[in-house]
This record gives sequence, C-alpha cells and structure tokens, in this order.
Amino acid sequence: MTFTYLKPLYDMDFLAKNEDRCFYYFALGDFRQFTDKETYKEAWALYWSINDGTGRYDEAAAAVKRKYGGMPRKQAAPEFNAFHSEDISTLIELTNKTFEDDYGKN
Repeated sequence: MTFTYLKPLYDMDFLAKNEDRCFYYFALGDFRQFTDKETYKEAWALYWSINDGTGRYDEAAAAVKRKYGGMPRKQAAPEFNAFHSEDISTLIELTNKTFEDDYGKN
C-alpha cells in the first residue's frame, strides 16, 4: 500500500522504503485495519494451515477475511532520502507557502 500522494516522492527518489520499519494491517476493498506484527503472522499462519499446498487459496483467504476482516498486508515505512535533504527542505518550504497562501497562516 503505497499511498497515492507519496508516489511522486518515491518516483523522484525523495522517499525510500525502510524495510526495517513496517506497518502491518488488514485490507479488503477500502477497508484498512492496522495491527501488530504478531497478529499479522497469525493471520498468515491460518492462511497456510488451510492452503497447505493443495491449492485451496479461496478457502484459506475466506477464513482469514472472516476472522480478521481482510487479508494481512505489510508496508515498509517511508523514509526521506538523505541525498535529497536540500531538495526536500525546498519542497517542504514550497508546500508550506502554498498552504499559507491558500488557507492563511492561522
């Protein structure tokens, strides 16, 4: 789940994915429910206990969705790329100025 508004920052290499810090969540359509790493692992254990190589993908996914409300997902946390710190500072300044111009300083 790369948030759409962050995609241009990844494309310009301003952001990188930090695989050491992750968000864990359950997803189904527009539903998102954040969780912890242990629950994420339990959900996948349930999935693989049903789909034990026999191709019972739909049955396994249905069981996980029933229990947790969606399928388990993991997303690396975004992290600013230090090589672009000057560019990022400029981008933040421009964003703040645009916001202040549009909405005022208060």
